[in-house]
Amino acid sequence: MAHNKWECTRIPRIALSELIHEESSESFGEKVRDAIFGDIQSNPRVDGSPHERWFRDVAQGPNAVRAKVTNSRLNGRLIAWKKDKPFDPTNLFFRTVDTSRLLPMALADFRIQWYASTGFWQWLEGRKNPEGHDPKKLWKTISVTMILFELLLIRNMHDYGGADIPIIIVDWSGEQLDRAMAYWVELSKDEWTKAEQERRYNEMGEMSCQRSNPCFYQVDLLVRSLLSDPEVGYVPRFIIFKANGMQFKDRALFTDPSFCPPQALISTFPTECGSRGCNDKDCNSFEFSACRSLMSDSSIVRDDALPQKTVRCNLWPCNVAEEEGEGGTRSFMKCQRCKEVLYCCKDHQMVDWSQHKLVCEVPS
Repeated sequence: MAHNKWECTRIPRIALSELIHEESSESFGEKVRDAIFGDIQSNPRVDGSPHERWFRDVAQGPNAVRAKVTNSRLNGRLIAWKKDKPFDPTNLFFRTVDTSRLLPMALADFRIQWYASTGFWQWLEGRKNPEGHDPKKLWKTISVTMILFELLLIRNMHDYGGADIPIIIVDWSGEQLDRAMAYWVELSKDEWTKAEQERRYNEMGEMSCQRSNPCFYQVDLLVRSLLSDPEVGYVPRFIIFKANGMQFKDRALFTDPSFCPPQALISTFPTECGSRGCNDKDCNSFEFSACRSLMSDSSIVRDDALPQKTVRCNLWPCNVAEEEGEGGTRSFMKCQRCKEVLYCCKDHQMVDWSQHKLVCEVPS
């Protein structure tokens, strides 16, 4: 890839990226998700799977993880699962960080936007398997399956803007990726002079490009393009980095601190894979502790004008937002049974009941 010391200060364009892009549609993600939940339901365990137990701990009972919403009028669960309801995407509800709604997992579609070098895709296509499956599709399915619950957690935190999930595949060591993520975090602070940015950029390239595929320059161009180029069509809430082997566990670069899952959730998240017969307690494929976040309001992240940190009527099609301040002209009404969701009017509460009743219950 042609590059020079000035490239880091140029406006990044996705059209210049040399990494090959492939998309897995919403139906792909839905099939993987439903297959995992279907297996858990059809082969129940006495105490449930590790992830089923985790959801029960954080989403049910007096010890459920809660957060203050809209001037502390609500002390709502971040994840809600009604007691005695099956462990199913239609019954697991998430508090969104952008609109404060409580929405079901089943409605949160997602598309995987894969990025990898030409050589990697060619290597995958050349692999053979006895069953005759498409090797590329099989690899993608296994890759998403291995981090499905982590993806569901961080995707379902978003009402808007979370449907497209970029996954960048790299042949790097964990140390190289940590340094690259630290570079992007520092860059997002908007404190470097042009000369300092060029120096840091060249240091990163010299460190990685002789031993890495794709090189740092290629990945940096892609990351900054995803964050700032309107031609991408969306601004990712997070970017997943995946090793093309076993060099490191998958991790995320969040594009705003508010998009990071609360520590109260991830501190107890299962670290085992959940497979039957596996006794390894640290065999999962995603590492929350290695995730990083860019700074808020950074110039390297394009404003997509989608809602952020608002409070909206819990009826999803409604765009009415509650004004800040306890004495605002719009003071939403609270569900008097669960006291966890807000509505702009009685009519919208009645329309939303067919969905909200799946999770509405008197607090423990």
